[in-house]
Amino acid sequence: MVLKTAGVTPETLHLPLMHAEAVSDVHGASPCNCLSAGRFSKSGRQVIQPAGLGHGLDDLGPPSSSGAIAWSRWIVGHQAAFLEWLLLREALIRRDHTSDDQTVHLLDQYSSLLLYTGSCPPETYLQVIRPRMARAHPSFSGEWAHEYRGLPRLLRAAAAAGPPMVAQAVRRNHRVHMAVAAQLVPEGSSMLQQSGRGAGHEPSPEELALYDRFFFVSRSQVCRHALQAQLLQRLRRITTDLDSRGLYYGGRPVSAAAPDGSRHEIESLEREAGLRFAHQARQLATSVHDHTLLPHS
Repeated sequence: MVLKTAGVTPETLHLPLMHAEAVSDVHGASPCNCLSAGRFSKSGRQVIQPAGLGHGLDDLGPPSSSGAIAWSRWIVGHQAAFLEWLLLREALIRRDHTSDDQTVHLLDQYSSLLLYTGSCPPETYLQVIRPRMARAHPSFSGEWAHEYRGLPRLLRAAAAAGPPMVAQAVRRNHRVHMAVAAQLVPEGSSMLQQSGRGAGHEPSPEELALYDRFFFVSRSQVCRHALQAQLLQRLRRITTDLDSRGLYYGGRPVSAAAPDGSRHEIESLEREAGLRFAHQARQLATSVHDHTLLPHS
């Protein structure tokens, strides 16, 4: 299934093979040869890709209509979130002296991506995004993402065992998620709920595969630096988008209707979203560039 709006075909995202409790060293299964093989340049731009995967992110013209913008942000924002989840999972499993700070940072990155992905006007979401998910499956759910499986358990454990800032970041992420959902779907029912299924059920292999196809995900052995380069690509596209049209391009901010207890922290994430993405992109660019200076395995 290839979904296309106003000439925008999203780039395929290459992610590692996963299982229910994904391994912490997601990049260790294959040699790190993505740069030596020419798949990525020093800047992280994908310069060679397998046949049949569509256009590179840097070759796409900017979407112009509200529907095209919403669709582009929905796909690119979710793809970036999958990559952030992999980094978050590593930090949660590693649990060393740096992992708490990284957990908070990555959770706030994900919260910012929720705001970016769900930044379209509610009517655009209901006319463009939700019908596409419904056509893919009437119970379409974010719980069908491979990278999400086991993550709530790891976050609960980190919130219980870590310093207060970790639990605060977990709560902040939940509040952002609820506020975005309330803005996009005022009646408050997810597609999973409307179909009569409850949350928390194990997705079937078919549902996992369907979710991957919807978000243009291909699975194989993928090294860490290929993951970093792909996240760098998407963060650069997101920051360029934000620089040109801002976080909200046709509707009110999510924070405007958020409960009093969470409005201030959501406003802070809205203000800092572009800076957060740009900062992480600079860090990733340095990592990808440094990798080119090392001998390849």
